Amino acid sequence: MGSNPTPSVFFDKSFEFLSMKKIFGFELIFFLLTQIFGILVAQNIFLKFPQEIIKISSEKFSYLNFFLGFSILVFLFLFVLRFKKVKNTFFRVIFVLVIFLGIEIFLETWLPGFISLLITLSLLSFWLVPYLLKKGADFPIWFHNLLLILGMAGLGGSVGFSFSPLVMIILFLVFSFYDFVAVYLTHFMVKMAKSSVETGAILGFIVPTNPFDFKEKMKEVKIGKEGEGRFSLLGGSDVIFPLLLSVSLLPFGLAKSFTVMAFSCLGFCFSFWLFGELGKKPMPALPPIFLFSLLGFLIVQIFL
Repeated sequence: MGSNPTPSVFFDKSFEFLSMKKIFGFELIFFLLTQIFGILVAQNIFLKFPQEIIKISSEKFSYLNFFLGFSILVFLFLFVLRFKKVKNTFFRVIFVLVIFLGIEIFLETWLPGFISLLITLSLLSFWLVPYLLKKGADFPIWFHNLLLILGMAGLGGSVGFSFSPLVMIILFLVFSFYDFVAVYLTHFMVKMAKSSVETGAILGFIVPTNPFDFKEKMKEVKIGKEGEGRFSLLGGSDVIFPLLLSVSLLPFGLAKSFTVMAFSCLGFCFSFWLFGELGKKPMPALPPIFLFSLLGFLIVQIFL
């Protein structure tokens, strides 16, 4: 009997399609949960502590100082990447600060301060203890993603108020351009992603092709060719910028925030489609998300 390669090829393509659908589904869930929780956090802050909100208008915002500070931060990252021990400590300290502040803010909008602090410290101790015992990132992927959802929702929901929508649109645009340059020209984002994965302190969502692998330890995660396609990474910046824009619109109405959020979600879907069309290579997701978010922003300005 002659061999026919068609069935096996069809199976491979079907398996790849199903894997991509699962990855897209989970990434979309993480994206949406962070957006929704972040807007709800912002709404709670807006209703409970309106007097504590510091609003920076486009006239008062110093773009020069902001981008100077950001440039220093980028050069600091480039410098740190050259030293393995310093790099590990640096990434972990940043991760702990982001998660601690974010989760504490997230919980305090619903719970008393002491209880929220206790829960936050308990969650962080589960993350820190393996490092203290020199076991590395010995905690499951699902736990890492949970910390990130709560942390980014808390930070995005509280910080977004500080910027006017116009400032956020400009920053979103600039960082989308930077994302394109850092992925395709300087490859800085790719290097930083791989370095952060090595430390286990990743400011991004990890999505395995097999949903059962969410219970795998973070220290087993590898991306790119080393990971043999087992894991996908959704960068934190691809989630936090649309959230900041949506929150900046909240003082003008909850409907405007959720409308822009819906369009940013469409942008995320479009970016994932591009990811598949471009051969599942590293690509900047911010530019398409920005374009759809901008469309949503223009629509709410005209019709809402």
